[in-house]
Amino acid sequence: PDPLASRLAALPLIDPPGGWSGALDLWKRKALLSVGSTGGASAAVSGGGVIFMSTKWIWAAGIAVAVGLGFVGGRTSLDFFRSRPSSADVSDARSSAADVVASDLEATVDRLEAENRELRRDRDARRAEAERLSSELAAVSARVDTMDKTASGGGPPHGPVFTFGVSGQLEAVHEANWPEIADSSQRIAEDVREILSYQESGEKPPRELLIHLQEHTERVRKYEYRTIGKLPTAGRHNGELTHPISLTNTFAQILETAGAPLTPEQIARIEALGLSFETEFERLRSGYSEGTPRVERLLDEYSLKGAFVDDLYAVLTAAQRGIVVDEETQRIAGLDLYCPTLLIIHTSPVVQGATLEEIVGKMKTLLTQSLELSTDEVAALDSPLSQWAQDIAGLLEPVTAAHATHYHYDEGAQAGRATVALYRSMLREVPLDEASRARLLDDYAFYIPRIVPAPPQG
Repeated sequence: PDPLASRLAALPLIDPPGGWSGALDLWKRKALLSVGSTGGASAAVSGGGVIFMSTKWIWAAGIAVAVGLGFVGGRTSLDFFRSRPSSADVSDARSSAADVVASDLEATVDRLEAENRELRRDRDARRAEAERLSSELAAVSARVDTMDKTASGGGPPHGPVFTFGVSGQLEAVHEANWPEIADSSQRIAEDVREILSYQESGEKPPRELLIHLQEHTERVRKYEYRTIGKLPTAGRHNGELTHPISLTNTFAQILETAGAPLTPEQIARIEALGLSFETEFERLRSGYSEGTPRVERLLDEYSLKGAFVDDLYAVLTAAQRGIVVDEETQRIAGLDLYCPTLLIIHTSPVVQGATLEEIVGKMKTLLTQSLELSTDEVAALDSPLSQWAQDIAGLLEPVTAAHATHYHYDEGAQAGRATVALYRSMLREVPLDEASRARLLDDYAFYIPRIVPAPPQG
């Protein structure tokens, strides 16, 4: 027969001494003492960390141990008060109850620790995002503050408005005299337009005008000299002046001086355009190899800068564009100082002729001389030049001699593409020796074909 069942059946139906209420209080006191003696109510060690138990858990542990003392040991509640259980029974009860409580607590702590780790990760991510946004806001606020101070006559006399990307960190950019650069740039633009008017009328420009032009050109070159080799470019000349960090700060100062300053919203948009340019330019440059002709790299730069200038003008109002550039000469080589044609005008021959055949003949001579081709190499030029003649078909609109060097940006881009295709064809079809190949790969020239009708006889 089951011992526990037998003892339960034999229980006398009487109240415990002191009544059931007093017995319950006594159970709890004994439970607290019992659990406290084992250290279970004060602390439990799990995974190297200390888990502290609250009074609520001590009370629960006490009830569990009290019940264990009465029934797990095979005794009734009344028996508990009438005689002490054996030390072995009490020890087993204490151990079992403490194990249950410790197990529950350990699971709870594990769950809370996991939730805490997740909350900390979320907090760190939000904190990092807040710091990033705060940094961007501070940068924009500083630029706007600089413009406000300059407009009111305070602050730095010629600090840059734009400092985007790697280029914006150069000392030359921060220390440049932007008011001087802006003023001289506008004066140069006026001078070259005046020189063109003399040329159109067949007159020679006055010496004083040429000196004035040179004087202001040298002022701008003080900045250019400090950025050579520091602002990346595939061009031999003016790569630094056509870089967005140079253009944007020049524009900002021109507009500031004219009383039509850029708004904070315009500054933010232009800043984003500058960063986008630097990212794309770096991507293009990282993709080149030793076998990439310089003219191909130059064409990429020319095209990327052209797109940037278009986007820059789109940010300005019509009134602001009118202050910066003359619409009649906008994007015209030699007349628009803010156009990427400035990048190629000093290294790109304008091949003039009354007919296409004359231009192709001159091209053959130019290639022979500039690349120092041998007789065998020259003999192999016919096929590449034949294709080149087809590629320049859209550039053969007749122009006057005075306007032959003043081609449009788009015409420069088409001539650049035709030159790249010509050089790629020569690398495949012409048996170039090592020296000729090296000269071709490092050549800066876009060949600009221009039909200039012969002057009438008599």
